[in-house]
Amino acid sequence: MSATPITISVGGSRWASSWESQTLSWGDFILTLKGRMKRNCGTETHAEYMALPKAERDRRKDVGGFMGGTLRNDLRRRGCCTGRSLITLDMDNCEPGSTAKWVQVIRGMGTAAVYSTRKHDPEHPRLRAIFPTDRMMQPEEYQPCARMLAQMLDPEMVVFDRTTFENERLMYWPSRSADSQWICEATEDGSRISVDDLLWLYADWHDVRQWPACPAETVKLPGGKQADPTAKQGVVGAFCRTYDVPAAIEKFLPGVYVDAGAGRLTYAAGSTTAGAVLYDNDTFIYSHHSTDPAGGKLLNAWDLVRIHKFGDLDADAAPGTPTASLPSWQQMRALAESDGPTAALLRQEAVDHAMEGFEPLPEEDTDPDKWQEKLDRTQKGALASTIQNAWIILEHDPALKGRIWNDTFSERLRCKGPFPWSDKTQERDWSDEDDAGVRWYLETVYHFSGVNKAADAVALTGGHHAKDPVREYLQGLVWGGTERLDRLFIDYLGAEDSSYTRAVTRKMFVAAVARCFRPGCKFDQICILSGRQGIGKSLLLSRMGREWFNDSITSFDGKDARENLRGVWIVELGEMTAFSRSESEAAKQFLSQTEDRYRAAYGRRTVQYPRRCVFFGTSNSSDFLRDATGNRRYWPIDCSFERRTRVVHDDLTPAEVDQLWAEAVARFNAGEELILRDELQKAALAEQQAHTERDPWDGDILEFLEKPVPLDWAKRTVDERVAWWENGPGEGTTTQQRTTICVNEIWREALDSTGKAPDRMQSKRIAAVLNSAPNWQPAKYPQRHGPYGVQRIWRRKSE
Repeated sequence: MSATPITISVGGSRWASSWESQTLSWGDFILTLKGRMKRNCGTETHAEYMALPKAERDRRKDVGGFMGGTLRNDLRRRGCCTGRSLITLDMDNCEPGSTAKWVQVIRGMGTAAVYSTRKHDPEHPRLRAIFPTDRMMQPEEYQPCARMLAQMLDPEMVVFDRTTFENERLMYWPSRSADSQWICEATEDGSRISVDDLLWLYADWHDVRQWPACPAETVKLPGGKQADPTAKQGVVGAFCRTYDVPAAIEKFLPGVYVDAGAGRLTYAAGSTTAGAVLYDNDTFIYSHHSTDPAGGKLLNAWDLVRIHKFGDLDADAAPGTPTASLPSWQQMRALAESDGPTAALLRQEAVDHAMEGFEPLPEEDTDPDKWQEKLDRTQKGALASTIQNAWIILEHDPALKGRIWNDTFSERLRCKGPFPWSDKTQERDWSDEDDAGVRWYLETVYHFSGVNKAADAVALTGGHHAKDPVREYLQGLVWGGTERLDRLFIDYLGAEDSSYTRAVTRKMFVAAVARCFRPGCKFDQICILSGRQGIGKSLLLSRMGREWFNDSITSFDGKDARENLRGVWIVELGEMTAFSRSESEAAKQFLSQTEDRYRAAYGRRTVQYPRRCVFFGTSNSSDFLRDATGNRRYWPIDCSFERRTRVVHDDLTPAEVDQLWAEAVARFNAGEELILRDELQKAALAEQQAHTERDPWDGDILEFLEKPVPLDWAKRTVDERVAWWENGPGEGTTTQQRTTICVNEIWREALDSTGKAPDRMQSKRIAAVLNSAPNWQPAKYPQRHGPYGVQRIWRRKSE
């Protein structure tokens, strides 16, 4: 076997700022791989690992790694590779059950290593193949060598990740889950991959067009589909509308690229040719040149110039920094804004945007038909079927004007008749019938045609007259100065007169005001009113919510629940006792959201709707909270017939409601917080615990936790412990308060004497009680616990 050593660069994690260069023999490298695979073993099963969120999977598999070569200044960044002694390939798309096949193929290539990844299983093989070469590859040689070798292994190149050929590609050290069916094998038959033989297989390996490619690299644009930069607003869009990629190169990067013909460019400082490809009518460029600072990314003209001229400024930027916050972006903005053609376009577009679609309308005149003089006509004198004409008609025709507007609270088009096609006079949502009516009227009276143009004119008219009815309602109120909001539930529902009740009442309605003036602001609390039927809980909420009240939400799943929130200010979730534990989880997630994203029925696009409502719950039961943990969102308030001093039906008049909301607006303007603090927070916790459904084992377990045990308790067997509990402490026995406990101990010594182990459901019940016990907390790691072996334990909190 050749004694030529290999050189790799090693980092402690993918975020490592410095990568240490190490030179070692192939045999030592193999020992390192195998040792890592044995040591890097997690406690979770493979199924548990696969069920974890991606971020957590990434964290666990990051046990450090290596780059198969040398790096300039120990930095693993684009363009920092100075040489490669290993070809490393990610085989993430192997067919099911093919592990043995690929191991055999790799072994047949000579000296090589292959190991499985953390996600690998026999039905979904994921492998890493390592091949030492007979000499150090130069950076520009690596990609053509790696791609040619990949094609030799799999002619279709289907099994390889398309990003595996990057010079600075990281390979994680092997790791596995506790029950993974892993592999880590290597051969040392003396024949290493010949760099020159691989390059000889090309007619000209410098020509990127001859390099083999994965299917994923040819099916779609490299880097994925990107938004058209010329459609963007602001300075980026203006720059890309002024310069396509070739024009930007000519002005800002002269000499950096050379035209190679057929929509390709050559990075002048590199050693390969025609590696930069233009896409979408020169809107984007993708460079395959390994030494190109802008390589490996699909870039528009803005980003191409930014990276080449200012990319070095981002060297110290923290991982994950938004692009618009990078130093290079700020410098690029300054360059673009000082560029004459770009700056001129920005100024002109700002003016155009301000006037877009809103040519000045005729002023009102004594002649009722004067406005028609502004309508555009064809050369033959007929009315032109334009959006502008339809819009002018909707704004000025006496049968249509002032009857259509956008309700920005409900995000719906609203109207108030009568119309020529409908005698309905009440305020209502614009309907399909109204769309047809507008078309009929325009066609009959004005000989106007064009379905889409009529619809566009209606949309423009609605937007021009947009209004928020809830905001207008609140802004029109005048508070008389009498405080009554804090006592709303106390007076009308007989709630206990406490600082907690007053604070919760006040904050709920101030939150409703906040959601009106600051749509989508953070507030995920729900006040739950509990008490006997008929006291007026629902009626009170209905009157406070006025026409913006909804009590029809029966599920938290799907688009329907979210659509039911449009145009709603006060939401009642009736009969909270109907929530199962799974529904409680869905409810918590639903209530925590500050916006809803969905495509409405018949809508053409997905829309973001900031939350404008607050939630109340009502219940006839007192133990409506099912989950012993995670109840912080709920603010329970008990109601009583006997304690109430006012009747909702008789006393909560519209005028009274107006004054309550006027006070809430005043509290909001004064800066009322929407959270409970200190003693009020403790009071909320007590109320939550008082309204949580209890497990029948609660009392027995909590009592058992406080029973003292002998000093030698940890050394006693299970039978000795059971006997001690049955017979009681002997005379003179010294006892102490226990400090640790486990599920099996409680089951065997406090709940069951049959000797059988608890089943899964019984274990979960005991754990739930321990999690809710006020003076106990779970330990971070399992540990040995007396005669019960290694267990998950709970510790008594320190005083």
